[in-house]
Amino acid sequence: MLHALLPALLVAAPPAFEEASERLGIGGIGASRLAVADLNGDRRPDLVVARERVFLNVADPAAPLGFRFVEAPATLTKPGDDGVATYADLTNDGIPDAIAFRSIDEAKRLEREKAGDTSPYAWLQRGKGDGTFEPPVPIAATSPATACAIGVGDVDRNGTNDLLVGNWYVAYGKRNDAFAADLLLAKVADGNVSFARAPLPEDGVAFDEEKDLGGRPIYGALVAELVPRERAQTPQLLTLAYGRRWNRLYMRTDAGYVDVAPATGIDGDAERNGAYPEGVSREAEKPFRSNGNTFDAAVGDIDGDGRFDLAIAEIAHWWAGPSSDRSRLLVAAPADNVAGTRFEPRAAYSLDRFDPTRHPAWNQGDLFVELHDFDLDGRLDVLLASGDYPDPPPFDERLRLFAQRKDPNENGLLLDDMTKAAGLDHVGCGQIAVADFDGDGRLDVVAGQSFNRFTPEMVAAAGGTPRLRLWLNRTATDAKAIELFLVGDPAQGIATQPYGAIVVLTPKGAAAPTVRQLVGPGGHAGKASEAIVHASLGNAESAEVLVTWPCNPPRTTSHTLAPGRHVIRVPAQGAP
Repeated sequence: MLHALLPALLVAAPPAFEEASERLGIGGIGASRLAVADLNGDRRPDLVVARERVFLNVADPAAPLGFRFVEAPATLTKPGDDGVATYADLTNDGIPDAIAFRSIDEAKRLEREKAGDTSPYAWLQRGKGDGTFEPPVPIAATSPATACAIGVGDVDRNGTNDLLVGNWYVAYGKRNDAFAADLLLAKVADGNVSFARAPLPEDGVAFDEEKDLGGRPIYGALVAELVPRERAQTPQLLTLAYGRRWNRLYMRTDAGYVDVAPATGIDGDAERNGAYPEGVSREAEKPFRSNGNTFDAAVGDIDGDGRFDLAIAEIAHWWAGPSSDRSRLLVAAPADNVAGTRFEPRAAYSLDRFDPTRHPAWNQGDLFVELHDFDLDGRLDVLLASGDYPDPPPFDERLRLFAQRKDPNENGLLLDDMTKAAGLDHVGCGQIAVADFDGDGRLDVVAGQSFNRFTPEMVAAAGGTPRLRLWLNRTATDAKAIELFLVGDPAQGIATQPYGAIVVLTPKGAAAPTVRQLVGPGGHAGKASEAIVHASLGNAESAEVLVTWPCNPPRTTSHTLAPGRHVIRVPAQGAP
């Protein structure tokens, strides 16, 4: 491995977190869904809770921790408990907007028609810059569907962020077909944004059991660069499938979008026989139903070789045996295929943790995953959120933190489950987000909670009432961090919020650089963390920073920066 060597050897302290919700003014709030965005432009990450409540992060020297959350007036329109929403700048004014989609299956569509309900299926609410939003403006570029995920990024590299919307079954439990995913390309004119639906290969294709070429039930959607830029000048579209169906990775070629997930190994693990374990009286599944219930993904350079890898969150069941995939890290390597890349699991990065002797009928309900360097040792760690399939106390379905080691342990593993030692005690974990809430250079964590499927006894043992929790990172370290707020320029073909930017940081004296990508909201349920690039500089006093901006052709700018928080605006054309 070529992990960036820090300029001097630092003793990595174990991650440590302090629960701070009550002292920050957000204690006792029950919510499963949440997101983070800087809604008022002060470079302080704010919270959106349950898709309708906004809490602004406000500096307050008199507060116990020097800042607190203050609720803004309610102006968000909620898309229902089964809808999806996220928050990103689509109007290129530097202020995140709210994007929301209802989930409407065939039964709901008929009910709406019978009732004469013409309310919008999808809409955008422009952010005002103070935590409030303008009234909804319908997004008419697509028809009602079972929206479940939104990915954001500049797909066509025209300087405006676009939407990738994942839909799931047309009629869950009755049919295998699903609505096709929606790729909605945005255009800003006179300050207003409009959308046009772009075709994908699955459009209009009927369901079949052999190749499953039509719409698949999608629980996660992400726009990111996962293959070398010489192979693709535009980002790839990752859709994560439920129902043990195959994931897709659309890559733009001269012939249009091509699904390269089978060639790159992202579609599912290698076991395709669909067999069930002994004692489960079900016929083996066909290949199209022999892989994952994939909910979420995160992008990062896990092994430090300069390529972007993936963390994949899956729901797996004991009774499904090899016809159900488990959560895993997929490490990218060069390959002789159209994408020039193959993603493979490595035994050293195992996320397995269930003890079948304690839970012979186990489930692994992993819903969300993030990759970040929480202990500032230069290596990415894994934050994994599990819920929806509860087990008796002490509860395996919970928020977990796996810290990455420099060298394998006695079992050959590079990931240590540091959950208990780090002070993270959160069962039935809902949506998660990562942000530097207190601005100290260490990344903090916020998580929702759900007691879905909990028995009354489990609810009582878990605390009685599900609630949101926020933990501040208190890891003891001498390492210095750098945090970059990147600002694009639509006049130069770069979205103001430049998702897809790739940053290469070389701390002074380091033997190898650190590589990061600014990935927009995406994954399951519009997951959204703080829109910053974060990395450790060890004890270096400066770093050379190269930013490759998301435009065509790509443009790279160079910067020499000290540790701390920096705003980098793309220079005017011709400027250094």
